[in-house]
Amino acid sequence: MSTLPDKQPIPSHSMRGFTLLEIMVAMLLLTVIVTSSVSLLFLNIRGWDALTADSEAALDEMLISERINSTLQTLSPLVWQTQKGKRLAFEGESKRLHFVSSAPQQFRAGGLFEYLLQEELDSDNRPALILYYTPYQPDLLEFRLPQEGQRRTLISDTGGLYFSFYGRKSRLEQAEWWDNWESDANNYPEVVRIKLTRGREAVAEEVHFVRLKNSAIRKR
Repeated sequence: MSTLPDKQPIPSHSMRGFTLLEIMVAMLLLTVIVTSSVSLLFLNIRGWDALTADSEAALDEMLISERINSTLQTLSPLVWQTQKGKRLAFEGESKRLHFVSSAPQQFRAGGLFEYLLQEELDSDNRPALILYYTPYQPDLLEFRLPQEGQRRTLISDTGGLYFSFYGRKSRLEQAEWWDNWESDANNYPEVVRIKLTRGREAVAEEVHFVRLKNSAIRKR
């Protein structure tokens, strides 16, 4: 009778499971990995949100600047005779600009509109760049402020706004920069300079130069 070979003994280490310490270490490592992944995800989301907000702010700023530039560049240099003499459809001060230009894009009927661009306090009692506009009425005997027209806040929380004007107010004067441009001037300005600071801290100052395409005076 043949004898069966004895079975080889199975090593005891292949039969044992994970110890409690190994499980705790594995869970700790898993927790660290998950926490790091979630933190990186939130950082990426915050970074994307900040980038999106900055991009939207830059786009809004570009659109506002482009709107102001295009409105001023298509200015209509009108003039009419009043009892006080010849008057331009244009008045400029350091904090206010009043003029006539083409209709906004949303008004498909076209025509001319009267614009008032100035700095004033908004509903939160903060200085803001405000735009008023209303259809121009050539039958009026004087240039009126369109504050009863439509109102739009272009830039909120401005740190300061300053207009200045370059040109010759009359033939006897040299072309230079002026703080004011009165409606009884003989000519329209050639360039309007807009200095604008944002926020109450006024960290950065923006300077825009707008050259008026239409400067030859037309009678109404």
